[in-house]
Amino acid sequence: MEVNFGNVAKNYAQYRNDLPVELLESLKLRGIDFNNKKVVDLGSGTGVLSRALHNEGAVVVGVEPSAELIEQAKVIDKSEGNIIEYINTYAESTTLDNGLFDYVTVLRAWHWFNREKTLDEIKRILAEKGKLIVMDSGFISK
Repeated sequence: MEVNFGNVAKNYAQYRNDLPVELLESLKLRGIDFNNKKVVDLGSGTGVLSRALHNEGAVVVGVEPSAELIEQAKVIDKSEGNIIEYINTYAESTTLDNGLFDYVTVLRAWHWFNREKTLDEIKRILAEKGKLIVMDSGFISK
């Protein structure tokens, strides 16, 4: 599916740059620890989850097909003093090395992917005991 997020990148950075506190807490309750882990964040958008994982001690690579969303992610990262790597490509073909990552995460993006091709790619880049975490969250109007 061809989608252009460039037209809404600044709005995404301003209005969809939230992450429920409960999200990371619920993962911790399930025994998921990102400290010193290698993580690929597919459909990373403006980097909201990538930054949260980075702040939890993970080495994160954000994979995002929209150059404009990556640009917004880097602006936010710079303002917060974070250095996160982003790759401008699709979840279905990341170009990342085989078997290198402990976790692959997806937040609010799974519905955009070709699931069969993305799962093949995830299997390729995950380490032997690696895990896929697909998440969604709602928004509260203010």
